[in-house]
Amino acid sequence: MNDTAIIHSVMPSYFIDLTHYLSDSGLIEPKRGPARKMAEFLTAVVAHASDFDRPGDIPGPVCFRCRKRDRHIVETGINDDWAIVWQCVACNTQGLITNWEGTFWDLSSGLESS
Repeated sequence: MNDTAIIHSVMPSYFIDLTHYLSDSGLIEPKRGPARKMAEFLTAVVAHASDFDRPGDIPGPVCFRCRKRDRHIVETGINDDWAIVWQCVACNTQGLITNWEGTFWDLSSGLESS
């Protein structure tokens, strides 16, 4: 396999500290543009993943990379390290979000991490 084939077979992964997108008061900091759209996507992922009381049939957020494809919904979860993980079912873009606890989008109702 050549180097080009290796590069194309790797799915995009994002490792995000949510506080990098938030102001000191906890609001989304970027006012417009791609950074704002990314922050809105990330906070939607946090809200979906941390809402433990939501019905299981509520779909995840729309993937920020492939909005025009069919089945462009992001699956969300929380791993053993209490980081939020997500993956798009259409394009396989995936990510991990840390420092989300205690933000406005944390819907976990104050449950402690284990």
